Amino acid sequence: IGSIHQGKMSVAAYSNEFRRYMRLIPKLDEDSALFSYMQGLDLVTSTQVRLKQSTNLDEAVFQATVMHSMRHRPLAYSGSTQI
Repeated sequence: IGSIHQGKMSVAAYSNEFRRYMRLIPKLDEDSALFSYMQGLDLVTSTQVRLKQSTNLDEAVFQATVMHSMRHRPLAYSGSTQI
């Protein structure tokens, strides 16, 4: 399971792939699953999720999804250049 990495996948696709592989290892404990998931995330997302101190895989997936979407959403443009 440690060989799965996000790479160019979205967080959602990586999370789905990770959970699919996780089902193949029935005795994988929560701490090991969380560690492996975090190791596979891209560096920026992983760092942001670590700062949130997720304690289980569901929290980490949620935080990673939020952080990834915040980084990749288009910025609103109001049409004004004044500050």
